[in-house]
Amino acid sequence: VSSATLAAAGLALVAVPTAQNGPARKLAAVSALTETLAFERMQEKLGPVLSEPLRTGKSGRLLRASKALTIAGAVGSVALGRSRVGAAVSGIALMAGSVCLRFGVFEAGMVSAIDPKYTVEPQRQRLAARRASGVVDDSITTAR
Repeated sequence: VSSATLAAAGLALVAVPTAQNGPARKLAAVSALTETLAFERMQEKLGPVLSEPLRTGKSGRLLRASKALTIAGAVGSVALGRSRVGAAVSGIALMAGSVCLRFGVFEAGMVSAIDPKYTVEPQRQRLAARRASGVVDDSITTAR
């Protein structure tokens, strides 16, 4: 949601006269902070193995670009958003950051779907933990 909000704020910064872009500048700053913190938190919760596709390869490059563009666009919108050029450049950076985030997450999903290390192994670990706690009935899972 914050990525879509960033893109909308970016478009508003490009399209709206600078005298009326105050709400878009504030929205850009709040959304950039929210997106950056939420994405970092998500990676922490996934752990090092499951978040690896988000940090490496093409997806890692896209996501690093997204973070840089998002932060630059938010800072620019607050610091330079009262000038027409500053608002437009900041808005374009925010929209580009949003696009990079979406394609980066998509690319990471493709990588994780191909490699069983990211899908099968975590499932096995969760199943083993459930079995150890007595939640799963082994007669059901081994009946195949």
